[in-house]
Amino acid sequence: MIAEGGGDDEPPLNPRSQTQDPQQIRDTFDIALGWAPRSPNRPGGPGGPGGPGEPPVPPAHLIPIQPAGELKQASMTPQPFDGERTKAEAFLRELRLYMMANQGVPGFESPIRHVAIALTFIKGPKVNGWVEAMLQVLEQLHPIADNVEYTYTNFLNHFQTQFTDSTKQETAQATLNKHQFKFPFIDQYISNFETLVRKAGYTVGSRELMNYFLKGLKTAPNVMERVVEKFPSDYQDLKDKAIAVVKA
Repeated sequence: MIAEGGGDDEPPLNPRSQTQDPQQIRDTFDIALGWAPRSPNRPGGPGGPGGPGEPPVPPAHLIPIQPAGELKQASMTPQPFDGERTKAEAFLRELRLYMMANQGVPGFESPIRHVAIALTFIKGPKVNGWVEAMLQVLEQLHPIADNVEYTYTNFLNHFQTQFTDSTKQETAQATLNKHQFKFPFIDQYISNFETLVRKAGYTVGSRELMNYFLKGLKTAPNVMERVVEKFPSDYQDLKDKAIAVVKA
């Protein structure tokens, strides 16, 4: 006869064994950074994780990941980030590549450890205070209940909010306005053009972008005239015809 309260197979009760509430994780980050939780001007307002209009947190990002054993890192580590805003995107790109290269390595399944590893690459007088705030976050997180993918993605969101170059779009727009074709390097012209329009916030392929593309060809009037005479139907067609004209 089994005594009331369950047998030997019944797991012990844990008040934090269920999936974590993303709001609690957000508030932990916000408090450590000196932000008022659920402020309308900070992430965590109505809607998803970033406020109104943002998508909700995917359920898979809230599933606790159990601690792993020994950590054996692989691949080249990211260049340290010292707070220089113009280098923030490059740092995040290297960090993403580093994490991807270590997928399947014991220990890299832990989102909390992802944050800790990332913090080891962020150092210097400009960022020491922010890193200390992030350490306070890690110390407050539950090692199992809060060890969910959202903890790491929330960290990345806070990093971008804190350090992304706010003038990037304006700088790209100014460079785009001056971007010019140098005969016969049409492939380089197209590659640089598409990089600039993405940074400036345009949709690659729009009619507006076709006009910008043709504007840059004015340094080679014969090329521009022959491309226009072919009546390109869309941006891809415009690229193809510009390449064909230059190579001809």
